[in-house]
Amino acid sequence: DCLWKFFFPPDYQVMKISEIAQPGKPRQILAFELRMNIIADATIDLLFTKNRETNAVHVNVGAGSYLEVNIPMTVGENGYSPTIKGQLLHVDATSSMQYRTLLEAEMLAS
Repeated sequence: DCLWKFFFPPDYQVMKISEIAQPGKPRQILAFELRMNIIADATIDLLFTKNRETNAVHVNVGAGSYLEVNIPMTVGENGYSPTIKGQLLHVDATSSMQYRTLLEAEMLAS
């Protein structure tokens, strides 16, 4: 949630409900979904730019970890809620920024 707010800070505007695509119109993307099942130790590098300088978050995870991300691209009657579910084993996250160590855990689950 903290990383989400860093990259996508809330602007607290009332959002309009998305119109449903009508026949003959271009298709509508409803959501971005990402699923990862990690079968061996892995490193995931997330690159981003802040103040015209490229930085990175390096995440090392152990075998048996999984992650499910769902980010809606439309707004319904009740708004929208991105969800992140998963279980990361032997997590070690570092950053190229000033405070290098971000997270160390035996298991991180939601």
